[in-house]
Amino acid sequence: MSTKTDSDELSRWFAEFVVESFRFLKLNGYSSVDSSKDSIRFTSPKLTVEVYRDVRSNEISLQIANPTGTQSFSICELVRLFDGTESARSYRDCAAHTRDGIKEGVYQLALRFQSLIDSPEWSNGDLFARLEVSGKAWAIEYGLETQLEQVRKKLHVAWQAKDYRSVVMLLEPFVSHLSDSETMKLEYAKGH
Repeated sequence: MSTKTDSDELSRWFAEFVVESFRFLKLNGYSSVDSSKDSIRFTSPKLTVEVYRDVRSNEISLQIANPTGTQSFSICELVRLFDGTESARSYRDCAAHTRDGIKEGVYQLALRFQSLIDSPEWSNGDLFARLEVSGKAWAIEYGLETQLEQVRKKLHVAWQAKDYRSVVMLLEPFVSHLSDSETMKLEYAKGH
């Protein structure tokens, strides 16, 4: 069997399972539009849901967009908003290249998405504004984590060299984000 045939078969199975597993969207007033080989869109007056399969990685995922298409957010961003940062960190799209794998991946994605839209928070205010605020907060948190990671590498070197002045300079800007151990190092370095 050629790669082309395999890809076409994967696409056919994907479309079949999306229509079956995301039937709840049609029951909630969404209509199916713009079906293509590896992407199916469901629209309502408030948003568009696109379920898709990346043909290179075989990952199955979805994103939502506002009616004008000017804002779109991934399933991971939805998970972060509704289930928290830790859940979003552990969330992974399913990658499948067999019929059973695609069926299970689409089914699990549909279950996850349905649990989100069935939650009371889904309709609580402007979803897209809340997603935007959540994304900005995550970007700030991620930036801080990245900076702290770099500081901790430099801190290790400065601490080993007993360069307490550098320890203070490295840690003071992050005082409210330090571990207990780092706080103790900072206090010790200030005294020396």
